[in-house]
Amino acid sequence: LCCADRLGIIARSSVGRFAWHEQRAAEIGRLLGADFLLEGSLRSDGDRLRITAQLVDAHDETHVWAGTYDRVLDDVLAAQTDVGSAIARSVSQILSAPRPQSFREAAS
Repeated sequence: LCCADRLGIIARSSVGRFAWHEQRAAEIGRLLGADFLLEGSLRSDGDRLRITAQLVDAHDETHVWAGTYDRVLDDVLAAQTDVGSAIARSVSQILSAPRPQSFREAAS
């Protein structure tokens, strides 16, 4: 399956049950039928916000990509849109890039 051909997002209501559990990425990926997991965190300090995101290959639990975004909270909705779009662009580029043969075999 090539990610450029099909990329699906699993609903928050489906993944919410994993938020506070100590399950391995491989198990979560298997249960959700997902090849990759995007996880993130938020930290705030006064009017500053740091958002971190990382893309994990659910098959072998390796980190494929990570990004950190610092924003000032003068417009929360604009920051949400900006960072969400930046993450989506980065993840799309990573997932549509050619992969080594060993990666393709593990993903099928």
